[in-house]
Amino acid sequence: MSKYLVLGASSGIGRAVCDQLALRGDSLVLAGRDINKLELLRSELSSSEDHISVLFDADEPESIVSVFERSTENGIKLDGMVYCIGRADVTPLRTLKISQARSMFSVNFFSFVTAVSLYAKPKYSNRGSIVGISSANSHYPQKCMSMYAASKGAMEAAVRTMAIELADKGISVNCVIPGAVNTDMFGKLSDDVKEMIAGKQLLGVSSPEDVASSIVFLLKEGARVMTGRSVYIDGGILGQ
Repeated sequence: MSKYLVLGASSGIGRAVCDQLALRGDSLVLAGRDINKLELLRSELSSSEDHISVLFDADEPESIVSVFERSTENGIKLDGMVYCIGRADVTPLRTLKISQARSMFSVNFFSFVTAVSLYAKPKYSNRGSIVGISSANSHYPQKCMSMYAASKGAMEAAVRTMAIELADKGISVNCVIPGAVNTDMFGKLSDDVKEMIAGKQLLGVSSPEDVASSIVFLLKEGARVMTGRSVYIDGGILGQ
């Protein structure tokens, strides 16, 4: 039984990752900022007694320390980690506030970096694999999303450097680059915007399960020789 930390576990891609890992018989640390959602998820997963729920707020990178400490208190030494958290504000530059930009970078980048630095400590992990979630928006940007694109681009740049630094510790670091995914966030868009986005992806809008399958692959032995890579799962945006 492998043990994985899923940050941002309770919905969307994070939920799909948890479903797939639990079905494989893995033990999970479910982390997020709504304990009720986390506990509901835990109760619905296969072998619910093998999983624990932990609160944390990605807006405060330092709070991630408590997630790792709670894991250790429960006798859990991690074999992998997935960072499924993101904040995507749509804000024109003329109204963008620095506080808003800082918050997006805290959630999309600094909390990811903090989590990786903690995972790399031998007391918390058995080597293994780390996977972050970037966005096609950092490569095919849309107007009014400059800070979102920049923060996800920062994650990808960091992944390449982290992979070099952590290779001798037996830790691989990769990220996936989804295009549009049928999550709650996508569901809030107008029908016109949904149609426009879907038209840019040759294979249409992805499901959370599509993205989760690629993440699970990167966590497992089949991806043993992959590190420092950003893997497109964008439904074929490159074909446009």
